[in-house]
Amino acid sequence: ARKLSFTGSTRVGRMLLEMLEALQVSLQQLQVAEGELHQQHDDLVVVHEQAEAVLRDSEARTQAILHTAVDGIITIDDRGIVESFNPAAKRLFGYTADEVVGQNISMLMPSPYREEHDGYLARYLQTGEPHMIGIGREVRARRRDGTTFPISLAVSEVRLAGRRMFTGIVHDLTARVQAEAALAQLNQRHKLILDSAGEGIYGIDSEGR
Repeated sequence: ARKLSFTGSTRVGRMLLEMLEALQVSLQQLQVAEGELHQQHDDLVVVHEQAEAVLRDSEARTQAILHTAVDGIITIDDRGIVESFNPAAKRLFGYTADEVVGQNISMLMPSPYREEHDGYLARYLQTGEPHMIGIGREVRARRRDGTTFPISLAVSEVRLAGRRMFTGIVHDLTARVQAEAALAQLNQRHKLILDSAGEGIYGIDSEGR
């Protein structure tokens, strides 16, 4: 009986040793796995910080372009609500960004564009049929004081994070239109002079021909 008891104790001891060894192996494996998880976490933190740095750099570049552009740059959402209004647009229209952002873009348009704009935008979103999207056009815009002026307007669509946005680039055509009007007036005067003079005036070149 004593021999059997001794043999049984030895067997139990071996089983306990095997269990302890297995636990130690499992513990070591857990420690290795924990170390790998910590490393993966550190790697993710680094990647996240790098992504944020790239995003900040991209945003800084975008802001620099918007703030130094000579033309007005305005962005709106798919309801026509203004989301950004750069310094050049402020100079053109006489509004501050705070006065325009959050308002409908139609506030910068005289009639009949003001009344027609939301319909054009809704139709484009429903059918994809462009009226001004992707098409440069010469139209008139409305300043804060109510006066209107000629502009060249180019509108493009941007999809960002699942959202549809529209960017409009506004170029003031006032100087060009004034120059064209002055030239047309000068040509008209020249024509009147020639017509009233009959055959008494001839045009010659530098060689007398």
